[in-house]
Amino acid sequence: MSAAEQELVSEIGWDDYFLSLAMVASRKSKDPSTKVGAVIVSPSREHVSSGFNGLPRGVKDVNMPREERIRRTIHAEENAILFARRDLAGHTIYITAPPCSSCASKIAQVGISRVCFMEPTEDFIQRWRQDIEWALDTFRQANIEVSVFRMTA
Repeated sequence: MSAAEQELVSEIGWDDYFLSLAMVASRKSKDPSTKVGAVIVSPSREHVSSGFNGLPRGVKDVNMPREERIRRTIHAEENAILFARRDLAGHTIYITAPPCSSCASKIAQVGISRVCFMEPTEDFIQRWRQDIEWALDTFRQANIEVSVFRMTA
């Protein structure tokens, strides 16, 4: 880690630092309504992998109907898991939004032990309430620690 990164971390703390990296990753998403980023970190705070929501490599969304694009999109959490290419037991994943129930199952399956995400907006909760509840229940049953953060300016 560079001296500048170490100084930034000492000012904002590790969780805020990695959530900020997830926010940067989310900016790569082409989805205009739901830009999500994820960062996976080892127990020793090593940045392992990042991901954002988007279509598979080489797939173009030109003139693709919204419903089809939604179904073909790989979520940020999935991309981060796929890009990690290593054992993720005991790792932490930082996400810019609560994960869906499908991603929660994948997070549990690979052995990630802590999930940190940003507090969702009321609009996000309205649209995804049931799925968020299923995801949180998955984490509870799998004994995965969950931390919800409110980002400060």
